[in-house]
Amino acid sequence: MMFEDFSFTHADITYTGLCNQRNDKPTVVCLHGYLDNAASFIPIAPFLEDFNLVALDMCGHGKSFHRANGHAYHLTDFVFDAALCITSLLQTRKEKKVFLVGHSLGGIVGSILTATYPELIRALVSVEACGPLTADEQTTTGQIKASMESRMQIMNSMQKKDNRTFSQVVKARSVISDIDESLSRLIMSRNCEDSNEGLLWSSDRSLRTKSVMRMTEKQAQNILSSIAVPMLLVLGEQGFEKVKRNLANRVDVMDALVDVKECKGGHYVHMQQPQAVAEQIRAFFNMTEELS
Repeated sequence: MMFEDFSFTHADITYTGLCNQRNDKPTVVCLHGYLDNAASFIPIAPFLEDFNLVALDMCGHGKSFHRANGHAYHLTDFVFDAALCITSLLQTRKEKKVFLVGHSLGGIVGSILTATYPELIRALVSVEACGPLTADEQTTTGQIKASMESRMQIMNSMQKKDNRTFSQVVKARSVISDIDESLSRLIMSRNCEDSNEGLLWSSDRSLRTKSVMRMTEKQAQNILSSIAVPMLLVLGEQGFEKVKRNLANRVDVMDALVDVKECKGGHYVHMQQPQAVAEQIRAFFNMTEELS
């Protein structure tokens, strides 16, 4: 089964992604992680053929549109983009709701979207994420300053040529993300490419700026406590410890039907063990359909 490129334009803004064209099946929208793109769901796609998979490139990632120069990428703007895409998709396909799968940043975006727009979502799967990242309110001033300085640095660096080769960035990403080069290559092939003029990036370097302000823990817990649809958390055995800590601190506030599964692998468990993760997703979606 092959993923195919797709795009749609709303108010002169073009969103892109990959889909498997299983138009007779229930739709599953997939949201990728930070600095990833829709290609991160290619490994799992063959094991989810019972669904119409739509993997989005979130704004600034992959081949989707970029914010204007100097503008930051805010978490709630990713939520807005996802809501816009899902609403358009539902109108086109004449479905009432979609299933939602998010990895890392995509899982955070998915949790906020599901809490605020439950009428769009049948059920949520969050891979290696348990709600928003947080910071103590006493760090607010420092967060704002660090964000502004990172934006200035990025704007200056964007004038410089990237002399690295594609192979070099694949290797570097493999080390940073602790994944095989074959998986790194999948992601990076949608983010950049070699050219005679150096490395050309389709993803926006401004994504590397720091968040202007993170939620407090109480705000994150309010998001999770507002989720009213079934939710599955998929964790990697060697995944991020902060995700496990968040789960331990927040499980009591989640009122919806919540299931937790752990699979062998790290933070990119959905790419490292796609069949095992897909089996958990299929079983969960089938269960939620039986309950509805």
